[in-house]
Amino acid sequence: MDTTYPPPLSIWQIVLIILVANAIPLAFISIPPDFLFSGSVGVTSIDENIKFAAYLVGSSLLIALTLLSWSKQRQILLPSKLTLVLILVFYLSFALSFWHVTDLPRAWVIGIEVYLLPPLLFLLLSTQGITDRRFFILAMGLFVAPVITSLIGIAQAMEWWPWIKMLPATGNGSLLYNQNLAGEFIILFIPAAAGLALATQHRILQVTLFFIFLVLCLYLVLTSARGAWVGLIAAISIGFLFAISSSIYCRKIRPLKNNKVLHLQLKLWLFFAIIPFFVLLIYTSPIWTELDTPSIDIVTSEKSSRYIKEFENIELAESAGRVEIWQDSLAMVREHPWFGIGSGHYKLTFPRFVEVYKPFIKLPYGNPLAGYLHTPFRTHNDYLQIWIELGITGLIALVTLFSVVSWQAWKGFLWMQQTDQIRRFFLLLGTFGGFVAWTVSMLFEFPFRMPSTLFIGWLFAAAIFILTHRKNNQKLFFRLSLSTTHAAVLIAASICIITTGVFLAQSIFFGALYNTQGALALKAGNISQAKFAFSESYKKAPWEEDNLIQLIRIHLVQKNYSQAKLLSDQILHRQPYLFLARLYRAQASYALGNKEASREDIRFVVRHMPFLPESEKYRRWLMNSSD
Repeated sequence: MDTTYPPPLSIWQIVLIILVANAIPLAFISIPPDFLFSGSVGVTSIDENIKFAAYLVGSSLLIALTLLSWSKQRQILLPSKLTLVLILVFYLSFALSFWHVTDLPRAWVIGIEVYLLPPLLFLLLSTQGITDRRFFILAMGLFVAPVITSLIGIAQAMEWWPWIKMLPATGNGSLLYNQNLAGEFIILFIPAAAGLALATQHRILQVTLFFIFLVLCLYLVLTSARGAWVGLIAAISIGFLFAISSSIYCRKIRPLKNNKVLHLQLKLWLFFAIIPFFVLLIYTSPIWTELDTPSIDIVTSEKSSRYIKEFENIELAESAGRVEIWQDSLAMVREHPWFGIGSGHYKLTFPRFVEVYKPFIKLPYGNPLAGYLHTPFRTHNDYLQIWIELGITGLIALVTLFSVVSWQAWKGFLWMQQTDQIRRFFLLLGTFGGFVAWTVSMLFEFPFRMPSTLFIGWLFAAAIFILTHRKNNQKLFFRLSLSTTHAAVLIAASICIITTGVFLAQSIFFGALYNTQGALALKAGNISQAKFAFSESYKKAPWEEDNLIQLIRIHLVQKNYSQAKLLSDQILHRQPYLFLARLYRAQASYALGNKEASREDIRFVVRHMPFLPESEKYRRWLMNSSD
């Protein structure tokens, strides 16, 4: 048995991490006609469901194989007491949140994706170590996806490469299907590229990393993701603060062996200082003016430069309803502060709390196949949404865990300077910068809930521990020897994790494909084919309410009112504030002769959504019993 503490990441773990980390952001699907069923349309699709499928398969496989290696070694290595307790408290808050759950399938699926798998992966990886050489290999392997993403995004903006048009239109979002999400993803790797460039003395590698750095920065500019820029500025500032303060502290307690650290820190500052100047150059150049994408009109002084205009009103440009969402979301916190409303239930419960956000709500009703009631799916603040869904205990546990990770980075900076580990110092600084960018951008967007940033963010948190573990320091870990029975339990757990991950992945994947086919069939006017596709999508992904909504609409068009009411009852039992389902049930009930039931559903909508443009029409209808 290997008695080295911590045990190093194996080659297979490094390879698998690289494959998973790249597969998630790069994943998209292109299927030929008749792939799903006879008459299905060939389509190329980029969406979060496909990427979540890749995430679930990759994460579950990585976790399961790590557990199997533990069973083979007949030992379990757990992190410090505080880290372990915080993760357990976070899991406990997830369990307690089920007290208010109404849609059980949705709660479990979202919970596994967001709240269960990522901390477990962090827990398993954070107890391991790595050599500088293997860390370089791992880090360079992780840059494949962001570089490809950036090059495709730049090509989209510049209108290069005709084959780019074969991909679904995502603005400048590249393979991340949204430019803001792409920005959140890219900012994790910009500090990492800077840290790696400063850590190596290999000239070719330095030039390569500097090129990667510039490509990522250029694409970040083209995304116009201002929230991402805030995260990047925070990463640069906090990372530099940690580096300088640790150096000052080290000089007070013991003289440094040489001045290499200070010299390299100066280089680090100059290297990071390139970023704002580079942005300013691109943003104010004629090239940017030609590439600029439409945004919120901003009223500023005519004498202000374009750069200043954009950032003078960053709050206005970024809010676009965010502040209103946050205000109404705080009402949800006040009602369920302790245990939350349940995993994935923010989207289901928010309509009941709409007050400040009401000017942004639209209901394109009239056509039974019209669009959705426009309410937000996410808070655009991950910390707030965690508080809403898991309660205050879950939020405190997560924030404290992030603080522990930052404290571990601080201790690592001190130790590396005292022992003159210059290379590892900058490896840690780049990794910590990416982690900070992730945690700060969670204040404005939702990187905690997107598969690409979710995996990379937790991976960076684990990498901080991996880099800062001291060799053969057994005091940092709990070592538990395993009996044959315990090893068998780990094997069984591994099988369950892989099975669950693969099952959910295929359900999400095919559910998304069938849903897409249903939407295309509706657009083409093929109602029967749309009905079949949405039915199959619902069988695969029963937690996605869109499938039932579409089926209800189809049944209304076909005047199959009994089935429409039955499906409406089904979805409203799980999601009582799905107002379109209530309106459709009211229509079905009225057609079936149950006018009182119809009026009751209309009263519910008018009572909870009195500001809808259609509400006045509904009120008049309620007053006219003969209508």
